[in-house]
Amino acid sequence: MLLRMLKRLCLVMLVASLLAPAVSASVLLKRGTKLTNIITPEILATAKNGEVVVGDMIFGADPSFLAAFPGNLWSNGVIVYSFDTALSGEKRANFVAACSAWTIGTPLTCKERASERDYIFVREHTGDQCSGPFVSCSWVGRQGGAQSLWVYQTHWSQAYVLQHEIGHAIGLIHEHQRPDRDAFVFIVEGNVRSGQMPQFNIWPDVAISTQYDYASIMHYFNCSFARDEINCSLRRPDLQTIVPKACALDEVGGAAITQLDYDGVRKAYASNLQAVLVKEQLSACGIVNYEPSVFQAICAPYCEVMGGTQYKKVEEPYENWCGYMSALPPNYERNKCVRIKKTYMTSWWDHDDFSCGRLGAETLHELWVKCGCPMVSVAAACTNVNKFSAGSYEDRDNIPDWKSGRVVYFNDIMKELEQDDLLADDVTENLGNFYQLNYLDRNFETKLMRVRAGIYSLARWERSLNPDYQLTGETVEEITKYRKMRWH
Repeated sequence: MLLRMLKRLCLVMLVASLLAPAVSASVLLKRGTKLTNIITPEILATAKNGEVVVGDMIFGADPSFLAAFPGNLWSNGVIVYSFDTALSGEKRANFVAACSAWTIGTPLTCKERASERDYIFVREHTGDQCSGPFVSCSWVGRQGGAQSLWVYQTHWSQAYVLQHEIGHAIGLIHEHQRPDRDAFVFIVEGNVRSGQMPQFNIWPDVAISTQYDYASIMHYFNCSFARDEINCSLRRPDLQTIVPKACALDEVGGAAITQLDYDGVRKAYASNLQAVLVKEQLSACGIVNYEPSVFQAICAPYCEVMGGTQYKKVEEPYENWCGYMSALPPNYERNKCVRIKKTYMTSWWDHDDFSCGRLGAETLHELWVKCGCPMVSVAAACTNVNKFSAGSYEDRDNIPDWKSGRVVYFNDIMKELEQDDLLADDVTENLGNFYQLNYLDRNFETKLMRVRAGIYSLARWERSLNPDYQLTGETVEEITKYRKMRWH
């Protein structure tokens, strides 16, 4: 009987591995991607020491690298780094804090190198690396061996720059370079600094799994690499390199890692776990603003609007004349809004007899038109880490692998304890986070089994002594810490 069960399990795991989709993240550059369509001969001509820099991303310049991108995810989600000995303690601490920001609610961990073969070598430059001054840069994904992450000398105190470059090292490319970006932003090529246009080109062969995120840490700002960077600002869209298509929006680019960024990383590094969870609209995922036409095209079938259509940047064009009012052209009022590139909202007339002209004997005609930028706000869709698509372990035929099945089984036991009022709210609310944080641990299944046994036996024993007993998050944290697992 046991032998038949083991054979069935091996077969299920083999089929799952063969049918598993390509790992995806918010905008993940997939292993094996052909880079020659992106890294043109003109860009390749700038290569130095076997490396070619595309904006703030570093790639190999040899033909085999360009023919099939060799980048990998970091083994067990452990981002290993080492510092140039010239870096101060403060600079090192800033980098560690930026790396730790990527581990919140994800299976990633950051670790300073001991003797690991593959690691990020963190260094500083003064303008002689990357694509010049004021640019930090990193290799994309794990390359094998030491790989440089260069920080420009004035960027150490800018957490978002460090987080952005670490995002590249994790395996992500820019949000504004995903294949569907033209539905959301304009790239104004004439405003881009000479030689920097490759930073804005679309990457056709990437895996995307989240809604377009204007605020992503991997999205450039409106004035990034602007030709007139000194005068470019939110008030000068005529000088911007990236302009949102929705006229209700002004700003693009993020100064912090968003929930959609985190969701992308979870899907990249723990895709099988996400497969047994439900993806749904949650306010905790952030708020996404769409132009109504875009909303109808990509979101309407499953998105619930928050508060209906809103109008931003409202203007009221006005005109008047005196005398006879002839027939007006079709859509006369609406065309007042078209001229200022906004949407018609409403209009109204006023006609005052004997109020203008010679001797005040003629009629004054007045027209007000109200125009604005329509915007639909929706809660972003991301993985609900606390909600399983598989109702219980009994539904294991729909569970992609043994490891994810262990999580579902663990959760079944926790639901049993919850139904008996044995778990405090701070335990049940953090279970999903607990699964995400530890999923890539080498000994995950064994540790999870021992934590489950510890929680279950302690809760049942304590309840036998005290009918009002509840297991708290503090106690569970002690149990997980003893098993060398993360609770927070």
